[in-house]
Amino acid sequence: MTLLFLSLCGVLAISIVSIVVLVALFDWASAPKGERLALSAIASGLLMAAHPRLSAGNVGMGDLIFLGGILALVVFTYGRRLAQRAQRHTPPFLAGDRGPEIVTTIARTRR
Repeated sequence: MTLLFLSLCGVLAISIVSIVVLVALFDWASAPKGERLALSAIASGLLMAAHPRLSAGNVGMGDLIFLGGILALVVFTYGRRLAQRAQRHTPPFLAGDRGPEIVTTIARTRR
């Protein structure tokens, strides 16, 4: 099980690093600066965390850099759209509207 897990992690690490290298070679100039930094952080975090993962070490700086790179990539890729969507949506309680009126009824007994 561990050999399978380590080989899958290795394939994933190689694929992410190769994606960063291919982006650097072919389309690096058109990518925004934030996305380039995030992709570089993901790749460097993977490389820094490789040795502790293989030797069953604890969580280290490479893991934190990797997770920070993923977070930065999500923010730089989807952050503007999420902020625009959040600004368009105004909750009814903050806009002065009390929201839907809750109607309560009292159950009457039948005669």
